[in-house]
Amino acid sequence: MRYNLGDVIICTTDEMYGQKNQHLIIGHKYVILDIIDMSEDRIILDVENLSTSKRIGLVSDRHFISLDVYREFQLRKILN
Repeated sequence: MRYNLGDVIICTTDEMYGQKNQHLIIGHKYVILDIIDMSEDRIILDVENLSTSKRIGLVSDRHFISLDVYREFQLRKILN
């Protein structure tokens, strides 16, 4: 997935590799402050909680989905 600064993303998991991130809240929106491309399959994002304006810090992009994907998922859930 391609990210841009300022994109809004949705948290889908607060756990990665058996470690829970206490600062992430599933279902909340976050805004991307910075993008660190580590390798082809590893991207680190600097994010801020959109509703509280609290900077969370550096986290894997695997914690999130795009707002477009989330909206599509919600629409399909309603239509089925």
